Amino acid sequence: MHKPIILRKICTITLFLFTLFFASASAENLKDENSTGFSGYVQPFIGIGNFKSLGDVHDENEKIDSLDQEAKSETEAIPGFFWQAAYLFENKRTQLHLGTPKTNVISGNFLFETGVSHELEGGTVLTAAWIPKIPGLDDEVWKDPYLTGRAREKTDRKSQAFSLGAENIFDSSVSLKYSFGTQDIDTEQSGVFLSTKLGSKLTAADLASLRRSGNVHLVESKMMVSLGKSFLLQPGLNYMWGDADGDVNSFNDFGGEITLMFKQPRYEVSANFSHNLRHYEKSNPVFAKKRDDRVFDTTITFAYLKPFGFENAIISLLAGYSKQNSSIKFYDSQSLITGVGIGYTF
Repeated sequence: MHKPIILRKICTITLFLFTLFFASASAENLKDENSTGFSGYVQPFIGIGNFKSLGDVHDENEKIDSLDQEAKSETEAIPGFFWQAAYLFENKRTQLHLGTPKTNVISGNFLFETGVSHELEGGTVLTAAWIPKIPGLDDEVWKDPYLTGRAREKTDRKSQAFSLGAENIFDSSVSLKYSFGTQDIDTEQSGVFLSTKLGSKLTAADLASLRRSGNVHLVESKMMVSLGKSFLLQPGLNYMWGDADGDVNSFNDFGGEITLMFKQPRYEVSANFSHNLRHYEKSNPVFAKKRDDRVFDTTITFAYLKPFGFENAIISLLAGYSKQNSSIKFYDSQSLITGVGIGYTF
């Protein structure tokens, strides 16, 4: 299934790490002597993605014959458009923003948010943000992902999140962030089909344990390390726990990531690698087995600055790969995405 929709590499599209050029920290923006007033960026892009998963909503997997069959791969175009507008007050310490923040783009989070940042005297930048529910933009899941032999039906998954963070703590390169998210499945029917089959041992309590709606918490810590004039290294650790309505979908997740950045006046290259281990609390009654996942993500981006002499423009290329290995084959998944974007800052 998807990783929790709101937190950390939301929607598993961790792979669109477009542009370190767009990823300057909000703390740096607050310290820019010439940045008072309005600023922002626009970023249209087009990508090609190949996805393989029994659980995620794809047309190729609308009908499955077995819960342990091999998932069919699906290739599709992925168009998109990111933007942000921000306003820095005359005190050069407080900034409001609306849209998709630059710092979120490099983290693979492309949801609309509204928030505020404020720099304290000691250099620490406090942040608060809200990612609201947006009608028509919520993603979809299967009503009953375990239905076999006939077409599965889709239902909406509505999500929202809140986050609090501290960047450049005591004027250092360390940052901390806490996020809280909720997700609600409109029509939850997990396991209903199997429970009606002759000889099924699934009980009403088992069906209740499969509910996917619930809350997710995420704590992150990152640090920027300079490796010379052109190289930057950013290691990070995170801990995420999910408290779902059904115990089967409640989990603990431990992970780490590392990003290496190489910056030159006209181009920038980044490579991001992350690895997470997720342990679920209760055995899944559909498979009579407890679920444990191992997730690996990697993304490489190349950004060409000031193309054709346009001062605030950028052309960026990317390639990303994500793979999830689970103790239950049904939850195995992988994706490969490549893309190109053209952006402009103001």
